[in-house]
Amino acid sequence: MRRIHRLTHRRIAVYLRALVRAHPRGPAALAGFDRLDPGLPRWVEPGRVRPESPDPAPPRPSPEPQGEDVQRFPLRHGTFIGHHEDCQVRIHGYHVAGKHAVIERRGDHWELRDLGHSDGTFQGGRPVRRTSLTALSVFDIADHRFQISKDELELVVTPLGECDLVVHDLSDVTKKDARPRLVEMSLVQRERTVLAVLGPSGAGKSSLFAALLGELETAGGHLYFEGLDVRTHREQLSSKLGFVPQDDSMHRALTVESLLRFADRLRRPSDRRQEGDPVASVCADLGLTEHIGKPVHKLSGGQRKRVSVALEMLSEPKLLMLDEPTSGLDPGMDRDVMEMLAAYADRGGTVALVTHATEHLHLADQVLVLAPGGRPVYCGPPGGVLGTLQVPTYADLMKLLEDKKNKEVVDRLVAEYRAGPVVERAKRAVEEAAARQTTEQEPDRRRGKLRSFLHQLPILVARQVVLTFSWPGGMMPFLIAGIAAVIAAVVSKDGALGAGPTTEATTALSILVTLCVLTGQALSYSNLVEEHNVVVREHRTGTITAAVVLSKWLVFAVIAVVQAVIAAGVFVWWRNAPAHAVTGMPTSVELMFDLGATSVAAMSLGLLISACCKDLKTAVTVTSLVVVAQVALNGVTTDLSGGTGVAFVAALLPARWGLAAAGSTVDLRTISPVAYRDELWLHGKVQWLTDLGWLAGLTAVFVSAAVIVLGRRLR
Repeated sequence: MRRIHRLTHRRIAVYLRALVRAHPRGPAALAGFDRLDPGLPRWVEPGRVRPESPDPAPPRPSPEPQGEDVQRFPLRHGTFIGHHEDCQVRIHGYHVAGKHAVIERRGDHWELRDLGHSDGTFQGGRPVRRTSLTALSVFDIADHRFQISKDELELVVTPLGECDLVVHDLSDVTKKDARPRLVEMSLVQRERTVLAVLGPSGAGKSSLFAALLGELETAGGHLYFEGLDVRTHREQLSSKLGFVPQDDSMHRALTVESLLRFADRLRRPSDRRQEGDPVASVCADLGLTEHIGKPVHKLSGGQRKRVSVALEMLSEPKLLMLDEPTSGLDPGMDRDVMEMLAAYADRGGTVALVTHATEHLHLADQVLVLAPGGRPVYCGPPGGVLGTLQVPTYADLMKLLEDKKNKEVVDRLVAEYRAGPVVERAKRAVEEAAARQTTEQEPDRRRGKLRSFLHQLPILVARQVVLTFSWPGGMMPFLIAGIAAVIAAVVSKDGALGAGPTTEATTALSILVTLCVLTGQALSYSNLVEEHNVVVREHRTGTITAAVVLSKWLVFAVIAVVQAVIAAGVFVWWRNAPAHAVTGMPTSVELMFDLGATSVAAMSLGLLISACCKDLKTAVTVTSLVVVAQVALNGVTTDLSGGTGVAFVAALLPARWGLAAAGSTVDLRTISPVAYRDELWLHGKVQWLTDLGWLAGLTAVFVSAAVIVLGRRLR
């Protein structure tokens, strides 16, 4: 019944929208549709449908101004700042740790020490590890500013500032032959308000977000948020910004609850005691409670959009930015999203969204209209857009702005905006923000990322395990390894790795090594490519690149070793164990060591390929070429004993050293009369350890390179 009701509701809404738009008096017709018989049940109501150009609606009431709350605390040696009850200075906030920082007396000065459990303590916009404080020294934690009193007897705590977004004459750095994305943009958005950004395709609607996130280089102008210069305080402000991309950049294999809980654990301070249930709370706010146990990939488009918004709302960002949050949604869901964002602003947040939908613009407090090139032509109440720009409908407005024939008209609108009151207000707001800036010293020692890395790594490892085995094919790599080993055993003969002499040894080892190379690279070559948008999104929230790569490597390394053990075990069970070994361990175990190290090195190479490639097609192509090279240059199919240039290239590939280690184990130079006399196959502990050492070295190089390459792509 609910499904029938929902489908009927949507169909009626579509028909009514067409009727209202075609009617010469749209608002009057809409009012007629709204007068339903009060005796009818609520489920038959089709919902309000706005005409294309809705009548101006009264703005939502502005919140009452709130005065600064100044607190003073006595300053003593060992003054702890944080959320716990036993802290001498208690402050609250999502990013405030239980014990966040401590102030201690050191001779003739005070010393501030960050305890490393959260996003950090900041001085001059830089994260502090340890720094000296004297009279009137200033530092920031979360939304609070701290200052040592003039007599150094008190610690004065004030709110950091109102969450206003102030932009004045902001332009981007335009590369040669590239189209500008921001040109002298100016606006002021007050806290607890919703800003809707409109414009035709290619107008640079999301460029302001990119500038705030540090992803768009700006050349001039000013950009302030919460009273801080975004350019100089970017590290400090990053945790206060939430960005919801247009696509659903999240792990769809996880359930809604798992997705949100892992995100909460990654962002919340490591020593913070759980207070309530933030995941249950945000799901209740967004109507996701009944879907909390469902995998994300089984949700509808509107439900996934709400989950995407919930990911950002978890950390309570002061500025929530959304790129086309209503894209692809029906009119009812479109309205629900706008109402949800308005409610978030009412609770104290500042919301900015890019949208092309105009039916529910009255739920925004301000509308910013952009012409191509990121040039603003209007910023003000939604009811004044069409009248100010002198167009009858929003469709006509978009046509006016994007049609090159109207260049003179658009240029005039841009010039009028630059000479108008909005730019003047933005200029005054910048001057006021600059006047409030204090002289902030640089910290003596900046905080590193080691503690955050150690906090994030086990959480990311746990999530990767869940992700790996969430899909129905999670156990498929082990099955593939077993089947491939059977095939290798079938094409070989009994005693292929025996005491010899035998012509089957080179074939058996080549197949086993190639099998481990293929299965190892298959684990990782597509992972970072497919998850790149997710990695980018999490990087914005402070997830460390090295932790992401290493968490995947740890999980895939275990799987690669298990695959190699299965392959070697099945082959030995079918065709007997090798007759020789260089260590005191069983020969079959030593062979598993060889193949396991080869598989891990190949998986690491696949991870590097995945970090380098921009799309899956390129990753597949590169992986195929690398596999062919490893089969051709493993030392059996080609004579590499002469030290040529080809041998140098082969030395960079896992298959070369994997086969060398296995060849050393089984004494390939002795048992195979047809094998090349390769020095890397010498049957001895030194050579065997050398071969494994090269595999370990290649693994370290591949993983380190993957971290570096991915980090540069994320900058």
